This record gives sequence, C-alpha cells and structure tokens, in this order.
Amino acid sequence: MHTQSNTNGLEVCAIDLGTTWGWAACSGEGLRSGTYKIAPEDHGARFFEFDMQLIEVDGVFKCPQCVYYEEVMRFISGASAKTYCGYRAILMQRCHTWNISCIGVGVGEIKKHATGKGNAPKDAMVAAAKAKRWTRVIDDNHADALALLDFALTRDFSTSIAKLKAHKVESKEKPKSQTQGYIDIILGEGKRKRRRFGK
Repeated sequence: MHTQSNTNGLEVCAIDLGTTWGWAACSGEGLRSGTYKIAPEDHGARFFEFDMQLIEVDGVFKCPQCVYYEEVMRFISGASAKTYCGYRAILMQRCHTWNISCIGVGVGEIKKHATGKGNAPKDAMVAAAKAKRWTRVIDDNHADALALLDFALTRDFSTSIAKLKAHKVESKEKPKSQTQGYIDIILGEGKRKRRRFGK
C-alpha cells in the first residue's frame, strides 16, 4: 500500500477484478493503491474472501463517491467467466449497499488510455505505469488499476493522477451520466451499455 498526496476530498476507486486483483483509490487521505490475492480454490470461499477484502479496502479510503472496474467481455474459458462474473456481482452488490455509483470500463479503453493501443499486452501496461511514476508498480493487476483510476479521473473529473500529486484537484461531483441503481459500461468509440442493478 502506498500513500501519495492529499486529494482535496475527491474520492474515487478503481478495481481490476480477478483472483489477484489490483486497486487504486484517491481520498482525502491521499492516493493509495495495491493488490490482493484471493487464496481459496472453492468458489464459495473465494467470493466470501473477496467480499471481506472489499470491506477492508473501503475502510482504507473511507467511502468513495464512485467505483470504476474493468469490464471484461471475452474469456479464455467458461470457468474464468463464471469466476469473473461472481467477483463483479459481489462488487456491484457492495456498491449498491454503500449507495455508490459503479461504472464498468472496457479493457480496450483502459489499455488505449495508458499506452495508446487498445490491445496492449500486460508488460506494456506495466511499463506505461512505471514510466508515469505514479507510484511503485507491483504487477500488471496494479498497473491496470492505476491506469483505470487515471482514465476515470481524466474522463469524469477533468484531472489525473499526476494532477492529484500536484494538489490540483477541485471537483467533488459524481459523473453526471450516473443514476443510482445503474451502471454504465464504456465500450469505446462513444458506445455504452447501461445495466440496471438493485431495486
């Protein structure tokens, strides 16, 4: 876990979902980020542990205004799809419980923002994160979360991680496109999908 500069109250979290998942968040206490590994092999135990880890992260940066997550559309197997969708369901449920906007961003959009290429490999994402010197990069999951946070700040808050570190954040508004009970999935080229969750 790494603490950077004060962010003047802006509270946003980005999560790269997976069995080893990365997160990056800015709050009034600064910019923080890291990774978690979900150890159990049993799916029930995995999902329970992920839920507990989300609660722990929420305790680190208080309660965010919104959470962004990497929206995966293609999977290498049915098992990986089931696991990912389980993690996403838990994240969405937590956001609904905490009354937080939950926003999915397509993998290609995150990669393009970080590297200029929507199909950039993992090592390119890590290299891009290291080159920008946001913080010490742990692995590709951490790099993806940092890139997603920077994408979110740039698109919806007219700032960036670099500006946060320079104490230039002013906006505290949630993205105007968000309505409680919905998530927006950003697919690129101006295309979006909107899904309803909760009541």
